[in-house]
Amino acid sequence: MKFYTGTGLLQPVKLSDAAGDILAPYLPDNDLVQAVNLAVMLGRPLLVMGEPGCGKSQLATAVAFELYHGNLIDGNAQDYRDWFFKWNIKSTSKAKDGFYDYNALGRLLDVQLAAKLAEGDALKAQNAEAYITKRAMSEAIAKSAVEYPAVLLIDEIDKADLDFPNDLLNELEGGNFIVPETGKPIVEKKANPLIIITSNRERDLPEAFLRRCIYYFIPPFDKQRLIDILTYRFYSKNPTAPDATSSALIKNAVDAFDKARQRIKENKTSVKNISTSELIDWFGALKQTATNSDGSVLLLQIQSFLDDKTKNLPLQQALFKNFETVEIFKK
Repeated sequence: MKFYTGTGLLQPVKLSDAAGDILAPYLPDNDLVQAVNLAVMLGRPLLVMGEPGCGKSQLATAVAFELYHGNLIDGNAQDYRDWFFKWNIKSTSKAKDGFYDYNALGRLLDVQLAAKLAEGDALKAQNAEAYITKRAMSEAIAKSAVEYPAVLLIDEIDKADLDFPNDLLNELEGGNFIVPETGKPIVEKKANPLIIITSNRERDLPEAFLRRCIYYFIPPFDKQRLIDILTYRFYSKNPTAPDATSSALIKNAVDAFDKARQRIKENKTSVKNISTSELIDWFGALKQTATNSDGSVLLLQIQSFLDDKTKNLPLQQALFKNFETVEIFKK
């Protein structure tokens, strides 16, 4: 059984020549790495919480990439995308939706038209299994073996109704996965996939559900971690390091980001703080602007903000995303 080290995705990875088909670096802390490995060892889902934009969902991709991408299994190099499955939760999601979809309407129409169908299509209408499509959970379970668990991301579980979390784990722990429409199992379970569940803490989750998970809360990153994230993402720390101007831009941007967060916290009218993902967007715009013009100008503008000479930050439209926050940083 392989364990996660957190070092498998420290540089951007270009997956293909398609525009935007790039995996960004992911830098987990040691406690998060340990939580992933506890989930692997105990065969329990890992529930990851944290503020929006802190990298909860990207964790599953990083884990699947490190465990599988380019590694040999039965002599064949693997693509992590064959081992990674994702289920985006909606307010209407039910536990069974992750296992299969049954096209009842399609079958009803085919049955009604059976007399006019060709022989092959008429036989299909009599077979309920032909109208079943496997979903992410079934595919992840089918792919998993004891030594090679697939990675299943169940994203934003707090969007579903109150009964969903317990129903989900009841289905997983039952292990039969019987489809009522056919009376047969949708998949044969050989091993548990590694299940990573995310939540933005929009509402409380049932205690019975929490008791059956490994839990980890991603805390707000300190300045050094934010500097590392920007450096790895935009400059691939090894082997290419940023020059002195770029290093100064990273440090000043992180200092300004931290100061802006503190100012937002102190203002009672704001309902949303700025996230790491917004810092990344903002710094990407700063870097591109500095590349196309004089980076020292941006440094001076950010320094003016840090010195309380102005409320404005350059390109702050990429950083502040709601009306209340924008009002705080007006001239």
